[in-house]
Amino acid sequence: MERPRRPAPCSIPAAQPLIRCVVGSVRSQATREDWVVLALRIPRAGVRAHPRVSGGCLAAHHVVMATSAARARDQVAALAQADLPLAALGEELSATLGRFVPHEGYCLIGFDPVSGLRTFHTARDALAGDPSRIVHNETVEHDLHRYADLAHRLNPVGTLGSGGPGEARSPRLHEILPEQGFSRELRLALRGGSALWGALVLLRERGRRPFSAEEADAITVIAQPLAQAVKRVNVRPRGRVPPPLPPGVVIVRPDRTAEAISPQAAAWFRDLHTPESPLPQEVLAAAAVGWNEQGPWPGQLARVRTRSGRWLSLAACPLGGGRVAVILQPATGEQLLPAMAAWHGFTPRQLDVLRLLMEARPIKQIARRLNVSPHTVEDHLKILYRKTETNSQQELLAALR
Repeated sequence: MERPRRPAPCSIPAAQPLIRCVVGSVRSQATREDWVVLALRIPRAGVRAHPRVSGGCLAAHHVVMATSAARARDQVAALAQADLPLAALGEELSATLGRFVPHEGYCLIGFDPVSGLRTFHTARDALAGDPSRIVHNETVEHDLHRYADLAHRLNPVGTLGSGGPGEARSPRLHEILPEQGFSRELRLALRGGSALWGALVLLRERGRRPFSAEEADAITVIAQPLAQAVKRVNVRPRGRVPPPLPPGVVIVRPDRTAEAISPQAAAWFRDLHTPESPLPQEVLAAAAVGWNEQGPWPGQLARVRTRSGRWLSLAACPLGGGRVAVILQPATGEQLLPAMAAWHGFTPRQLDVLRLLMEARPIKQIARRLNVSPHTVEDHLKILYRKTETNSQQELLAALR
């Protein structure tokens, strides 16, 4: 059997004696990559576990972290296609990330890519307190690393608890996190172009070390596949969808408590991914739009895919005196189109074809309206089927109901 070649000497001087020892003991079983990674996992006696050397060479833990991050990226990409229930997706994601960024709590959030309002969230031991306080912090208070702010930064990651600039005035760090037993936070905004798809929050308990700059850099490796997973939660096929529920309304007071909840609205609450009492975060986030000085712009709403597969729209309507009505009702196809185009990556021409198809126009008429051939329309439809994981016009239109 051909003997494996001797690995090139490592450029980290402190690690060279250890590598020679490890390589000698595992030469018959390991590959060159295994030798180096295994050796770098074990600090030499008397040498710092995470040394940096002159010339900018990455130290032991940086090599291991890069390897772990690459594996996590591949695992998250697989999770994006696994069609797991939302809670199971969150738990699998946390387990995957815990191997290179340890944490005690997490929260995964989805946003409407058009309005920026919440569409879902799932969490473990993460900010399970008053949801109105959490939404107020995110929408009204000028705190550090708000999701919308991170989405517009060159680096979409922010940490709290390491003594960085502005932390002394952070309500989230000094009021919200301690109430839940946490003192460290890492946030990653999941974005694409100008859209905010979602966000990931990792939390550490009191007494744990802060999230390091290396961990913050490493977590960005999973941003792209995790964004795909978040988009898929909103649009993946759900099988047979039950009939839509009737519209409902919630009246929210200025202190973010419910003045009135209609029975129809309560029924919609029970179909959300994470029902909360008395008001879900998705409802509170929609209500926050009504408290803005400018008020909601026309069509500003959250398009939510519920657990059963129904499409729900949430829109705020200011009532005066600081009170806001949040309307919950089945989302129409026209309301869904802008978000569906973003989630699926429709081109403008594909969107034109879909819009005309929703008007029940036959292919020949669509072709005349768009000044293209029927074969071109058929080609656009095939792409729409592929992007939406449907197989016919009926299935495609059903995805918008």
